[in-house]
Amino acid sequence: MQRKTYDIQGITLLGSDWHVDELIPDEFQLPEVEPAIQSGFIDLLGRDVFSEGDSLPLYEHLLARSAEFSPEFMAMMEFWLQDELRHYQALQMVYHRVSGISLEAIDQRNQARVHELDPIAFLIENEFTILVGLMFDEMGSVWSYRRDITEFYQHYGKGFARVGHWVTQDEGRHFSNAATLIKSRHSDKIHQIQPLLQKISLVEANLPYYPKTFFLDHAQERHRFPKDFNEQVIGRILARFQ
Repeated sequence: MQRKTYDIQGITLLGSDWHVDELIPDEFQLPEVEPAIQSGFIDLLGRDVFSEGDSLPLYEHLLARSAEFSPEFMAMMEFWLQDELRHYQALQMVYHRVSGISLEAIDQRNQARVHELDPIAFLIENEFTILVGLMFDEMGSVWSYRRDITEFYQHYGKGFARVGHWVTQDEGRHFSNAATLIKSRHSDKIHQIQPLLQKISLVEANLPYYPKTFFLDHAQERHRFPKDFNEQVIGRILARFQ
């Protein structure tokens, strides 16, 4: 994986460049794995691959509103989208190899998804709220993907484990970039981060389902997380601003 840095208006943002073909070659042979692990992994991937794909309609919505946002924010979101679409392609390949579902069928299912923005209206209100939402989502993903590597990815060999590892690293960089922009452009609002994080956590906890909006996608993983998952995520985020 090639690590990159981008200088946007004097603000340094972090990025990366890698591709799933470097990790899972065409000749890869799926190892024999316990049926319970195989079934659980297919179930997990059937959610994760599409929540990564949900990044595109979210970005397109924000792009249509780009006049509301700073150039630095839009540049960061462009790099973010590139990573998220790479994650979609990587997890799509993993899902295809593990489940046998064709890449075309996965794409068709992804394109047929209906995205409901109303549940996240409070979260995409302005640049600051979006950045806080990104921190919450990406920090939660760092924790959940790390667990997924141990629970599932590592049983399929180094290539699968490295996909999980690199996706996790990217999510950590997304969190860091969002925090950097808040400190650079919205330092006067840092005191608003904690109450907004608490509101995000409460809304997510009460969602009857994941509305396919990229944000709040951990609503579909509540059954897998510790009860204090969101509080631990919030604690890690706030530590960045102390």
